[in-house]
Amino acid sequence: MTGTIFDSSVGGDIALRLKSAGYDCLIVTGRAKSPVYLEIAGEKAELKDASSLWGRGCGEVTLSLEKKGSVACIGPAGERLVKFANIMIGGNNSVGRGAWAH
Repeated sequence: MTGTIFDSSVGGDIALRLKSAGYDCLIVTGRAKSPVYLEIAGEKAELKDASSLWGRGCGEVTLSLEKKGSVACIGPAGERLVKFANIMIGGNNSVGRGAWAH
């Protein structure tokens, strides 16, 4: 979309929590048949049903899940595959596509 290479970084504690759980990298591939979220607890990573969260904004999803740990979510824009949608981390930080200024 931008015609260039871009990187993005995000604040919050999600990277620290992943590293503390023993992960150096997280790669998600494929496509689920229904809405799911990934819950990581120590060495256990599990996909869980997210039907009740589908269609909700990132703030609401974060409030629903933050007691379990750090939350990264896509919200309605990501659900609709909007090409410039961001991943929201903890409800306040975003990571996504950059823009090329001419």
